[in-house]
Amino acid sequence: MLSDDILLSLTDVPDEFLDKTWEKLNGYPAARKSHHNRISGMALIAAVLAALLILSAFAIGYSFYRKHQAQIREGLKIDENNVSGYVEYDEEYIPQIGTEESANIQLISSIDCGEYIKVYFCVSPVSPEMFEGAFTGGDVNTKSYLLQCFASNDKRIEEAFEMEMQGEEIPFNYADFYASTGISLSEDEIQEYSKEYMGDYGEIYIDLDKDYYLNKISDSYDKETKSLFLQGTIRKSAVDTAKPIYFTVGLLDAKSVLVPLEGNIDIDEWRKDHRPIYLENYGTTIISDTQADSRSFNFSNGFVELTNPTNAGILKIMSATVYPTYVELKITHDDIQSINNLPENDTDAFRENFEKRQEWTDFYDAILQNSEIIFADGESLKLSPSDSVPYDNGILALRSYFLSTIDISKVDKLKIYNFEVSIMR
Repeated sequence: MLSDDILLSLTDVPDEFLDKTWEKLNGYPAARKSHHNRISGMALIAAVLAALLILSAFAIGYSFYRKHQAQIREGLKIDENNVSGYVEYDEEYIPQIGTEESANIQLISSIDCGEYIKVYFCVSPVSPEMFEGAFTGGDVNTKSYLLQCFASNDKRIEEAFEMEMQGEEIPFNYADFYASTGISLSEDEIQEYSKEYMGDYGEIYIDLDKDYYLNKISDSYDKETKSLFLQGTIRKSAVDTAKPIYFTVGLLDAKSVLVPLEGNIDIDEWRKDHRPIYLENYGTTIISDTQADSRSFNFSNGFVELTNPTNAGILKIMSATVYPTYVELKITHDDIQSINNLPENDTDAFRENFEKRQEWTDFYDAILQNSEIIFADGESLKLSPSDSVPYDNGILALRSYFLSTIDISKVDKLKIYNFEVSIMR
């Protein structure tokens, strides 16, 4: 409510000023009737102030949205590294202070990361209690929530939450994930703010300082507009990126899908009687997929051959490609067929090939840990292992993801142990 004192104090403002302010805010002249001039003037003052308050509320919501969009662009070094495959979305909806808004999802940006699309977005309204229950842990009495996300080329994905609550199978391909807060931690932060903790059985483990983490993720939530900044990944194997990708977000009661630890429970049977409970559907939007550019290393003189020191097996690196967010090595090696097609009916053969798989997995990690990208200016970037090792018909892809991005136009060589492979010109 506007204060009567404020309204009365503004009655001395010239009508011409009020008229011009109204026209500037609304795009059309203010309508007046001479025989109600004083009344219409008071009404115009109230209307001008209300419009200014609405603009102020909009500005706060807009600022939250734009702030995170700018942080993503800066954190990923989009401009610095001339990154391709990155999309920023226009603000179709901006939450405002003190308004009873319906649930909404707003895309901020997305980036092509090879086998997946990383997407950043906001949802609102999210109450402080929901934010606490989803990300801060709270106490034993705090309710627990998850932000469930679905993506599909089928527009019916907007009905996925209802399907699950009714016990129906989703009858088309889709990708799913639980969203995390949009705030990312750098490697330096993780190293600086990690500390020792004692586990339930007296064991010591290293983890990020909880207070630092909670303080960091608080920046992903805005109490005034009840907006929450989130991120997640959409598996490309589950969608056709040449078609529209429909993306939807729901608030899930985490306890409705929490299988009890006590007793000998058949999980499939338990889930038949315990369906997920969704408390909010934030709607559906469409994600644009833009393919990132890449550069290949020159293997025209043949492959790089390495020997696994554990089993003396031969591994061949057949090609390597660098993208703004990762590098990929295509490899093949002895035993690759058997360790990726474990026999189900032969226990001894299964055990033998499983052990071989571990020997090769350790070697994959060693290869990436002993490899680096070399740039034209002589600077280098060490690679690191990832959990992503796709296999297809005798060829395996080793991938190393960067914490941010790189400028692929400045890449000169790939060094693997003592081998150097030049970029293709």
